[in-house]
Amino acid sequence: MLVRLHVNRREMAKGRKGYIWTIHTSKACIRAKEVEIRVPCKTEYRPDLPHNPKVFVRVNANVVNLGKGKFALV
Repeated sequence: MLVRLHVNRREMAKGRKGYIWTIHTSKACIRAKEVEIRVPCKTEYRPDLPHNPKVFVRVNANVVNLGKGKFALV
């Protein structure tokens, strides 16, 4: 499954309480505090998008919930 990962600037402003990562899949957008990437990944720059974010990390992986806002891409 294609997964796109990006940082949420608004959540960063919340400090330790924020879920700064967003994991986009074809089925859902998952908020996370921590993401472990266990497979090869690529960066993607999209300057033509009219909204943020414009930089992503792309991974072909499955999302595994590790609990307490932590996820692994395997």
